[in-house]
Amino acid sequence: MDRKKWDEAAIDRVYEEMLDSVGDILDRVQICGCRSLFESNDILKLIGRLFERMEKELLLQWKVKQEEGLLQLFDRQKQWLSLELRSPDGLLATWNRYCALVWKRLDDPAMKLDIKPWRSTVLEILSDQSSYVDIRGVFNSDQQGPILSQICALFEKLYYTCPYHQVLSFLNLIELGAGNRPEIHDPGTENQSQRQEPLPSGIDSFFSDIIAAGQWQEMPERLTRFWDRNSGGIYSLYPAFLVKRTAEGTCSLRGVTPGRWMQMDDLIGIEKNKERLIENTENLLAGRPAHHVLLWGGRGTGKSSSVQALLTRFVQKGLRLIEIQQSDLALIPDLSRILKGKKEKFILFCDDLSFEKDDIDYKNLKTIMEGSVLSPASNLIVIATANRKDLVFRGEVDERYPEQKQAIDEKRAIDDRFGLKLFYEVPVFQHLEKILFHYADNSGLPYEKEALFLEFRRFAQRNNHDKPAGRTVQQFMMIWTREQNGENGTSKTGMAFDPSIA
Repeated sequence: MDRKKWDEAAIDRVYEEMLDSVGDILDRVQICGCRSLFESNDILKLIGRLFERMEKELLLQWKVKQEEGLLQLFDRQKQWLSLELRSPDGLLATWNRYCALVWKRLDDPAMKLDIKPWRSTVLEILSDQSSYVDIRGVFNSDQQGPILSQICALFEKLYYTCPYHQVLSFLNLIELGAGNRPEIHDPGTENQSQRQEPLPSGIDSFFSDIIAAGQWQEMPERLTRFWDRNSGGIYSLYPAFLVKRTAEGTCSLRGVTPGRWMQMDDLIGIEKNKERLIENTENLLAGRPAHHVLLWGGRGTGKSSSVQALLTRFVQKGLRLIEIQQSDLALIPDLSRILKGKKEKFILFCDDLSFEKDDIDYKNLKTIMEGSVLSPASNLIVIATANRKDLVFRGEVDERYPEQKQAIDEKRAIDDRFGLKLFYEVPVFQHLEKILFHYADNSGLPYEKEALFLEFRRFAQRNNHDKPAGRTVQQFMMIWTREQNGENGTSKTGMAFDPSIA
């Protein structure tokens, strides 16, 4: 091989630039005390391994070139690629695992913080104060400012260091001696999917101005302001959560985004209930005492929809909704520990709550409702729905046996923990007309009132809705809207019917 055709000075510069870039990040990780952060976060862990593997091989190749010459360097590159292609834990295998993780998360709200998925990941981790659990104590000391500045400098470097370009540049260097290089997957240069709704905390725009201006030196102060009102992490990325039981039997939260944001104006005929719920929730958000709430009444009358509408109205002010199944009430003590100290305000929502006389689940619910009908906890209230006002089924109680009466009275004490009890009445047809025409107006489709209401009544009768309510109107409107848009076949005598909806 003719060495004269190679610009050795240019090759030296490439090695120096790559070593400086990769080494600078690895050094900053150690200086900031963020090593455990990189080990605990799946994506950062893989990135750390990639950079460590590249740095190790770059240093070795650099040494070969300096001590043995260019031809020996090329032999080393060829040898490395041959071994790498068969390695189950090498750089290429690590890169593929990184790509798989990114692809799995592309639909997560966190991945839409920036147009580039890698930058989204960096912003997600940076804005989550719990990421720095290993140095959390420093935030209470006079060293908070300097250390936070160092962390922001590290994340600035990460933000502008695209892993794909780093690995690709490394493989391009290997190609000098190997004669070829493997093609690697690009996990996504740009995320073009659009959100229908903004993220609850505005995290996606909170830092955008100083990043666009290249003013990362302002990031520590901006982060501090962000943490004054937000917990970061999933609490700033999701408006609602489902309580899930882990394999170990402990509590975990899975973030979800509503498929539809229910509006208060969509709830017709329950104006007093809406006013009371809004007032109570405003007290919660303001840090004032707020009632635990029981919404009771007929099926399909808007109880659950009222809770969803509260989330829509107050999500931008820090309200979050947590839904828990009655079978998971035993996880409440664990949940209380998770929520302790969080900046957001939470509604713990339990739908269709009731207790049989032998149930003991009510004791877990009482643990966060003890003491007063007003919740002294500054960041959580319970809202439950039920078909009856008395949550505990009394059955036959023999008054001659005080222990039976005492047991029932103890269980009924859970009822007293709800300081606000709102009744939802099954609407009469006059109210149903208002609800129906409200939805029809919102659809933007032409209709004739008398004909539409007659068609609704036929729908309710035909599908055995003996006491039609607001939910019946929603079910009817889903089918009617589809038909008007030509999505289903229609007939002049009646509607197409989807039994899965009714």
